[in-house]
Amino acid sequence: MKNHPGTSFTGPELCSLDAVQVVKLLKKKEISPQELLDSSFERINQVEPSVNAIPTLCEERARDSAINWQETGQGNPDEPGWLGGLPVGIKDLTP
Repeated sequence: MKNHPGTSFTGPELCSLDAVQVVKLLKKKEISPQELLDSSFERINQVEPSVNAIPTLCEERARDSAINWQETGQGNPDEPGWLGGLPVGIKDLTP
């Protein structure tokens, strides 16, 4: 992860990786979607109070989806999709 001059990343290690790196780890089963969610929620809890970017956090829904993704064989195990197992935020554009 590239930092701006004079800054350093202080969050969970998984959150410092780019999406391509994380998906590779998921495909190789070196990490689980649950581990990734744990790191993601840890980082959200670290920064959300000052950023205020996530008004609705659907943690239970995300965890259910991660479990379902693993239990159903991760789609096609040879090619689970570009973002298979990667948590993504959905921007709420309604006022």
